Amino acid sequence: MSLSRLPTAVVGLGRIGQVHARNLLELAAQGAPAELVAIVEPLPERRGAAARLLSDQQGATVRAFASVGEMLAATEVEAAVVCSTTAHHEANARALVEAGCRVLLEKPLTDSPRGDRDFARFLDDHYPDALMLAFQRRFDAPLRWVRELVGAGRIGRPFKFVSILEDSKLMPSGYQTPGLLRDMSIHNVDELLWLSGQRAENPRFSGSRLYSQALTEVREDFDDALLQFQLGADAIGQVQVSRNHVAGYRCETWVYGELGFVHVGGFQPDVTKVAGEAHGPEGTLERRVFPLPLVSPDAPEFVARFLPAYAEELDVFLQHVAGGTAFPVNQQDGLRATELLEDARPV
Repeated sequence: MSLSRLPTAVVGLGRIGQVHARNLLELAAQGAPAELVAIVEPLPERRGAAARLLSDQQGATVRAFASVGEMLAATEVEAAVVCSTTAHHEANARALVEAGCRVLLEKPLTDSPRGDRDFARFLDDHYPDALMLAFQRRFDAPLRWVRELVGAGRIGRPFKFVSILEDSKLMPSGYQTPGLLRDMSIHNVDELLWLSGQRAENPRFSGSRLYSQALTEVREDFDDALLQFQLGADAIGQVQVSRNHVAGYRCETWVYGELGFVHVGGFQPDVTKVAGEAHGPEGTLERRVFPLPLVSPDAPEFVARFLPAYAEELDVFLQHVAGGTAFPVNQQDGLRATELLEDARPV
């Protein structure tokens, strides 16, 4: 590994890949130990346009390739962010780690639960510290505040953890989904496992097609679902996901304890802030407002809410690569969330 700036690649220049590429340029400009040297994108029109734009923004040439294999044959990279379609996650990440590269991989690990198990086993056996899984909620300031309050005992013993995610826009044409729960709620599941510090058991779900599924060409099992599971001996987790919140993006977390509750992310039209509150029997314990940057109206809803978290996540990844240290979230965290969803049975 070089002692200066890490040669870094972004694989896949779709919605989230563009976010990671821009964040990488901004972090590098702020002194992060990385330089964007290559992008990989199979679509020629997207590949060429992205390479030109990123080169102009960086002031140095960003080389563009059609595949990871082509890139590895032509240039050296030490870090990579893999944002390709889910079906290509494993192949791309495996090629990179076998070439000595450390990888930030968008969720999920692969396109199937069995694939997740096999890939996690391969990584554990041969490259245990090569991959960081991109669960950006762990790096979100409002959710970290929730975790700090709960950990400090401000609401007493927590007994119920709730995470709600509801989209207001239809899935884009051509979007590939393994189903609402696996595609959408894996972040929520990981969030509750991280907040609680507990292992999950006995998952149960119910799902419905209520509204948006009839309006899109993208086929999915449900457009609305509820998931509940046991957290340790005396707490539960609840996840609610939907494609049907037509008034706007809804992203909320609640933790209930014996001395009160803490809540962040109540729905509000102002997308430049996230409100947090903690209350007990005697009144308000604490309130916080977390500012968010204003993004383009055309940006995906999740980008508007989590853009600072994506930047923090990427910065943490780069710092661990530069320092040669183990990542704070890896393949085993992704596998835990996947297996919980796979084990879920209908109510």
